[in-house]
Parts: sequence; C-alpha cells; structure tokens
Amino acid sequence: MRLGLIIVTVALTTACEQGGIQFSDVYGSEHSPCDTGDTFNDAGDDEARGPLGQPVLYFPFDECSDTTPEAMGTGLDASLIAASCGAENALGDALGGGWLSGTALACSGGPNSACASAPDDPLFEPGEFTISAWVASADWSACGGGHCTIVSKGNTDNAPRGYWLAIIYGTPRLNVQGNGGETSVMATDPLSPNTWHHLTATFDGHTGTLYVDGAVSRSGQIPRGLEYGHEDFLIGAIANRNYVHNGHIDEVMLWDSAMTEAEVAELYDSYVGDGM
Repeated sequence: MRLGLIIVTVALTTACEQGGIQFSDVYGSEHSPCDTGDTFNDAGDDEARGPLGQPVLYFPFDECSDTTPEAMGTGLDASLIAASCGAENALGDALGGGWLSGTALACSGGPNSACASAPDDPLFEPGEFTISAWVASADWSACGGGHCTIVSKGNTDNAPRGYWLAIIYGTPRLNVQGNGGETSVMATDPLSPNTWHHLTATFDGHTGTLYVDGAVSRSGQIPRGLEYGHEDFLIGAIANRNYVHNGHIDEVMLWDSAMTEAEVAELYDSYVGDGM
C-alpha cells in the first residue's frame, strides 16, 4: 500500500494511560513514551519532543465502546455515532515501521449523521490552529455529495462560523469561516484511494496552508478572523450532520497555534521514520 499524508495545524499529545503508544520518531528508533513516564515532552524538562510540544486535543481512537477517549486528559471524549474502531494496527502496518498504531476510526458514511462527536468547548475554538490527521478511503466520491469531512467546528444556526477540513472528490480543502463569510484553500492534487494519507491544515490568523504527506500542497490568504458558534466538534461530518466520511480516520490532533513548514515535515517524519 502506498503512503500519503495530509497535515492540518493542530495540537497533538500522547497519553500513556491510553495504551502505551510506541512511536518511531525523528529522535531515534522505536520509542515508547510510556517506558519512561514521559509524553512527547522529555521527562524532567520543558523541551518538546515533537513539534510545538503537546497538542491541545488528541484522539488516537485506540479505545472504542460508545465513546472514544480524548488522550490529553481534557475529559472531552467523543461519542461514536456512525463509526466503530477498525482493524488493529492498520495504520502502523501501512507505514511499514515498528510503531503500534492501535485501531482507527472506521466511518460508515450516510446522511444526517457523523462518525463521532465531542461536546462544544472553548478548547476546540483557537484563534490560530494546526489540525493533523491520517485518512483513507476506498472511494473518495462515496461520501455525501463527494464531500468527505475529516473534522469541523461549525455553528447550528447555519451562519458561517468555524473551520472545516474535508476532502472534496479526492482533493483536500480547508474552510475558515467568520465575519459573515468563508474562505477556502484547496490542495493542488487529489489523494489516491486505498492509501493512508497524512493531512495537515494550519491557520495563523492570515494564511491557511494545506500539507499532504508532510509537504506544502497550497497556501492562501484568508482575509477574515475565525468566529465560532455552539456546535459540537464533529469528526467525519459538518454542523448539519452531512458530508459524512466513508472510510478511516486516525490520529486526530489539534494545536492552538500554526506550525511552520519545518515543523509539519518533522511531524510527518515522526510517523514514517526511516522505514518509508
């Protein structure tokens, strides 16, 4: 299986109590933070082990029942709706390294639904952000209207507020909404089906950038500030519960600042290591 990556600026963290994730990162070979009691930050100091240090929110999808835990300890766990936890280590096997990725969120698509939903909270509403996720689908046109949502934080009154990261007929898109309108940045090339891709989106208050597999795909000026409503943080759907993802989503992270190009490349390399 070929590998693709799309990155969105977002905050990431690893929590040992969520299963002892082993991670092949840029600092060495296979690394398990839980062996030493640290997270992505080195034990005993404030130097970040990964870019931008810990994310604000992190959904690894390694435990699923009616809910899946948020691994940074916020208590903002996500309720599963039209989804389940998929095959064990599907992402790790696709990457070809020694990292044990656990399970991934398997979304079944369908209208008037979502893959998962976390409760409305200010932590999901940064003024700047990085969103990162691994995604895959057998058919990018099989989602509602060909729109495969990865994550969204919108508004129930249909006013344009929030952010939306999606794949439109195979091509990634970031929407930033506020000040009475919305602005989009569209990636340059479509994603391959039946392939894991890493998607990253960043917004620094002025510019939105989409990254695929650790590399810049496209940047664009966004002449508006973010505004937020009171919709939940949705994984795999937009605020009206449409454009539901049909496929897999894993390793969703959100940061409250925008990563640089070098930091996004480092984040991607921390997954693929030397084994790709």
